[in-house]
Amino acid sequence: MTVETSNNDKSSASTNASTQAAKEKQRMEDSTNPQDPPPKPQPLYYPLYASNRYPVQVKFEIMSQEGAQVEGLTDFASGLKKKWDAFQASVKAGEAVEFEPPPPSDTPKAKPAERKDIFKTIHLYLPQGFATNDALQYSNVDLGMTGAVGMDALNSGGSTVNALMSMFKAGFGSLSDAAGNSGDLARLTVSRNANGLLKGILPKEAELALTMSAAVTVNPNTRAMFKGVGLRSFQFQFKFIPVSQDEAMEVEAIIKRFREHAYPEPIKLTSTDVVAGFKFPHLFNVSLSRVNDEGGETPIGTKIKTCVLESIQTNYNPNAMAWHSDGRPTEYDLSLSFREEVTLNAEDIRDGF
Repeated sequence: MTVETSNNDKSSASTNASTQAAKEKQRMEDSTNPQDPPPKPQPLYYPLYASNRYPVQVKFEIMSQEGAQVEGLTDFASGLKKKWDAFQASVKAGEAVEFEPPPPSDTPKAKPAERKDIFKTIHLYLPQGFATNDALQYSNVDLGMTGAVGMDALNSGGSTVNALMSMFKAGFGSLSDAAGNSGDLARLTVSRNANGLLKGILPKEAELALTMSAAVTVNPNTRAMFKGVGLRSFQFQFKFIPVSQDEAMEVEAIIKRFREHAYPEPIKLTSTDVVAGFKFPHLFNVSLSRVNDEGGETPIGTKIKTCVLESIQTNYNPNAMAWHSDGRPTEYDLSLSFREEVTLNAEDIRDGF
């Protein structure tokens, strides 16, 4: 996607950006109180110039997540064990005592998990051909003759007892049943018994001979059985062709912001650089909308639940080996793959997801 930008657009945007940067620098210099909260991170945009020419956007809001914490659990468990050991010792000594659990005031205090918007929003144009995929999971199951007869009896409104009797009769038919049948049904009974009641009694070769000579095979009565719902995934492919140094810097900041928050923060052992574990990476709220001239947003497409960012692929100068004078590429391709963290159900679809 090539961005056509007039000199006036560039000049205006560059002047605004320079003015904003100067104000931010002055504000930081004027702030001498170390207790002042740090400034909120600025949103990132592409295209940086004449964004009104691309009214349909995809917005990425980054969310931090802090896990639940339980305070006093170790002390509580230790005190509970002491009380239990004392209770068991009293029982062994023949004393008639009752076990007294710790009072509610001594129970651990739980701090719930928390998610926060860290205000690192990214606004990009909506790529052409954005697709959503709903995946439902089914597995093949073989009911066999027994299961098929029972399912038919239950579906026809018969009693459970009659259904069980039908299944029993179908499942334990013997060679004598062949005498009451004729033609293909008789041969099917012989073939079925060769692979059922007679299996393991006759030699394998004899079983195969009965099946092959009958020239019929038992229908496995395969059915599709619902298992669950798959997590939806979303792919975005962006092409960035910056037309100025400022826009190139914005593109690189966008790529870095995605990569930084897709990775986990390390949990290091005290006073060492040994990484003992990882915090869960940040989450992303993804929304598609059309922005009007007043800045209002109208949602488009289906809503997307909170996502994790699974993969990032960056391709520098995919079509030509051209570079700006400051060493930055003239073209960037960015591919992102997101996955919703929870599955959908029919209620979610009615709510717009």
